[in-house]
Amino acid sequence: DRLRLIRSEKNSNTPGMPRNVGIRFSRGEYILFIDADDAITPTALEELYPIAKQFDADVVYCEKFYQVEAGKKFTTDKNLLPIKNFWNIKSDFVTEPKLVLYNDIDERIKDIVSFQFAVTPWNYLIRRDFISEHGIKFPNIKYAEDNVFVFYIVFFAKNIVRVPNIMYIYRRDSANSINNYKTLETEVRRYTDHVFQGVSIVHEFSQEFQPLKSNPKLQYDLFEWITQKVFHYIAPLYAKFPAWQLEPLIIKELDKIGDKTPLTAFLFSRMTMLNLQLNQYGAIIQQQNQAIQQLQQKLLNDELQLQFQKK
Repeated sequence: DRLRLIRSEKNSNTPGMPRNVGIRFSRGEYILFIDADDAITPTALEELYPIAKQFDADVVYCEKFYQVEAGKKFTTDKNLLPIKNFWNIKSDFVTEPKLVLYNDIDERIKDIVSFQFAVTPWNYLIRRDFISEHGIKFPNIKYAEDNVFVFYIVFFAKNIVRVPNIMYIYRRDSANSINNYKTLETEVRRYTDHVFQGVSIVHEFSQEFQPLKSNPKLQYDLFEWITQKVFHYIAPLYAKFPAWQLEPLIIKELDKIGDKTPLTAFLFSRMTMLNLQLNQYGAIIQQQNQAIQQLQQKLLNDELQLQFQKK
């Protein structure tokens, strides 16, 4: 069969669970994920598969994608916008397929936490046997499941090939996005899932994998990576509500995880670091205000002196 349609009787409410079902029932040599409202170019697999075979790749990573606004058609190149950079990716783009090989865990973790790879699973072509061999799957959480999955595939892959091919068509649909929140509870859950559950999953994994278990710094580098973007959104959200209103929601989310020790240590260290940064910014602003006042006073003196000379 070239096409198999699998229907779940119950909505999982998480994007990762249907993907896990798809992985379990898949029979092909490679797997490519496509979100429900997106598309791929007609030649996507025709382009990527020969590259995967040429390099015997576990993972083929597409560094660019097309973006089109909701309501626009995918039919003409005029409506396809090549994105020059992912949302926060800091690596230089390749101009031809390039095999990435790692000599040690430290180097691999460094590339993960410095955002050399996007956390969107749909821009990866992945060998199915590789996924099965390492038991890789999406965690059962609503947000940040893609971060965890991409971490697994980049962490374990022997051969990763970066390619310049643009094959994915990402549709921006702000109105129906999973990132739209109707209530404070759903907003809080989004961020707590990302931070609490994400850190917890990475911690559990690191305790099972000796190179990470014996290197706490690498563990906390991963904690920082999985939460880095979230803290930019948390502050303005939490500032809207009093602590008594947030407390029961956060406690409810914390109850979902077991060992809170690494999370607590990480959050306290992060909070301390943010406070230090705020103090530094405050000192800088104070210096700038003093410099502005001195400049204003100098301009006033110069103006008075000029008026005196005219007289």
